[in-house]
Amino acid sequence: MTRLGSADDQAIQALSNTGAMCGTCGDEPGDRNCPHCEQARHRYLKALRAIGWAPLAEVQTELEAVKNDLARLTP
Repeated sequence: MTRLGSADDQAIQALSNTGAMCGTCGDEPGDRNCPHCEQARHRYLKALRAIGWAPLAEVQTELEAVKNDLARLTP
């Protein structure tokens, strides 16, 4: 199983906990044993990212960078 950044891994675990799985392996919500389920969850995460979902920490980091840029540009 591929481990991602903490926020992405938490999102994939949340998907697992809520029952996002391949449907053929017999895993239960919360299990992370099936490679097919993991592939499906990665696709779900990729789709969420594509529509603009981002972990709060990433949004806060980006906001701080923008604030710093504005502070440098503003006399």
